[in-house]
Amino acid sequence: MLRRLLLLVGVLSAPTLLPLPALGATWSDRDASRDVVVTTYASEPEPCGTWTDRVDPADRTQDITRVGVRHSRSQVRVTVRFRDVAPRDARSTTVYLRTQRRDVEIEVSRFAGSSATRVALMTLPDYDAIDVEPTEDNPCGTFAIAGPDASCRGLRGRIDHARDRVVVVVSRRCLRDPRWVRAGVSSYAFGGDENETLRSDRWEPRGATPSTSIDGPYGPRVRVG
Repeated sequence: MLRRLLLLVGVLSAPTLLPLPALGATWSDRDASRDVVVTTYASEPEPCGTWTDRVDPADRTQDITRVGVRHSRSQVRVTVRFRDVAPRDARSTTVYLRTQRRDVEIEVSRFAGSSATRVALMTLPDYDAIDVEPTEDNPCGTFAIAGPDASCRGLRGRIDHARDRVVVVVSRRCLRDPRWVRAGVSSYAFGGDENETLRSDRWEPRGATPSTSIDGPYGPRVRVG
């Protein structure tokens, strides 16, 4: 969980690979509800402190219920539905897209009490290649990921509290006109006086072993249609 939290902070283990079939143009799938994970940090014992996880079935705002992908000839549209999207709540939703041409990470976020939405795109890092083993100089294995590192004229993101969803639209040109895309999704928000609490959820296939990766798991290939 430490590795996962630090990577989320920097942006904003291999993905779970399942034998999923290729689909044409659209795909959607439900996600288990009432499974938001609350991660709490305490500074003791030094130097790295303690991370504690628990599931909070009452959390509605970070609880992903469904993910949908539409791959048209001009753009890729990803819709992430939640149990509840409250007006002006704090949230960050990350969409990971893998293609045969380019892999990207797109974050749609806003601060609590604000209506301004930030949308950023970066090339998907090779998370497996990042060494997080503790060393003498870095006993807790901490690090950060710089981003965003790319621009995309056809990139849009919207937090829609009326329909309890977050929508991401990216031009296929920004993805180098791929034949197919695979999508992964996660959502998180920090809380507490010093942001010591993280609430998070991710889409996962039904029946799959919970993933410990950052950028997965992924749905099936959705071909351009």
